Amino acid sequence: MAMAMSILLVTLLATYLLLCFLPVSSHEKSDLSAAYKIVYSDMFSSNKGGILTIDEQGSIIHDEPLGDLQNAAEYSYKDGIFIAGGRCHNTHLIIGKNSKSKLIHLLSDPNYSGVMSIEPHNGGVSAVMNGNDSPLSLS
Repeated sequence: MAMAMSILLVTLLATYLLLCFLPVSSHEKSDLSAAYKIVYSDMFSSNKGGILTIDEQGSIIHDEPLGDLQNAAEYSYKDGIFIAGGRCHNTHLIIGKNSKSKLIHLLSDPNYSGVMSIEPHNGGVSAVMNGNDSPLSLS
């Protein structure tokens, strides 16, 4: 029984290591029209955010990196404008009606964080921040 369990564990470990180190082939880009976009971000690492454009079959059309987008946890969609921001980082994403995207800082110092809500408002941005000037830089 112990021998069988040891063999099973070694087999699982070997399979895991093999999968970790195998080269991953890149995905083929789709030629179909866009059905939706996925905004992704990483909570602890900079240079990890981006926008995936997906067709209606779930294939990737485009992967647009957004280097400084972190922890995009608060978002809003209003009048054709999407905006997302992070609670732990002062970088926010706006995607306009023309599908163009841009990153902004609500305050001039990117260390300010703590966005609790954010939305487009009269051609600008309306947000509630807790004013946390974080001594730790996550970028």
